[in-house]
Amino acid sequence: IEKDGVHTVVTITKDNVTITIDTVVFFQIMDPVKSVYEIENLQKGISYLAITTIRDIVGKMSLDSTFSSRDVINNQLRILLDEATDKWGCKVTRVEIKDINPPKDIRDAMEKQMNAERNKRAVILQAEGDRQSAITIAEGDKQAKILNAEAEKEANITIAEGYKESKILEAEGEARFIKEVAEAKAREVELV
Repeated sequence: IEKDGVHTVVTITKDNVTITIDTVVFFQIMDPVKSVYEIENLQKGISYLAITTIRDIVGKMSLDSTFSSRDVINNQLRILLDEATDKWGCKVTRVEIKDINPPKDIRDAMEKQMNAERNKRAVILQAEGDRQSAITIAEGDKQAKILNAEAEKEANITIAEGYKESKILEAEGEARFIKEVAEAKAREVELV
C-alpha cells in the first residue's frame, strides 16, 4: 500500500510475528529515458521492489532485532533497491523506516515485558541497596565494638597503671615511715 509516498508493508518476522512497516524511499532520476522506457510505472516498480525487499530482509530477523536494527534495515534496503533500480535510470538515495507496528496483543505483551523488566530492575536495586545498607550497618557495629573494646582496654590499662602507681606510692610512704620510725628509735637509744 502506498499513500503520500509512504509504503506500508505487512510482513512476517523470523519468529512468526506479523508486523506492519511504514517506509519512505527517496530516489533521483538519473536517466529520464530509461525511467520512461525501461519500466511502465517507475513509482509502482520501486514500491513493489521495496515491499518484496523489506519482506525478504525482515523475514530473516526476529521481532526484537527489527526494532533495534532500523539503520541496518534502511541501509540494506537502500543498497538492494539502488542496485535493482539502476537499470530503470534512477538512484535510490535514502530509505527511512518511519514506523514498525506489531499487532496489539504483541505490543501489550511487549509492554508487560518491559514493565516486568523495570520492576525486576527496581527489586534488584532495592535488594542491592538493602544489602549495602546492612553491610554498612554491620561495618559500623563492628567498628563501634572495636572502638569500645579498645577504649575499655585503655581504661583498664590506665586503672592498672593508677593502681600500680598508688601501690608504689603507698609502699614508698610505708618505707619512709618505717625509716623515720627506725631513725627516731635510733636517736632515742642514743639519747638514753
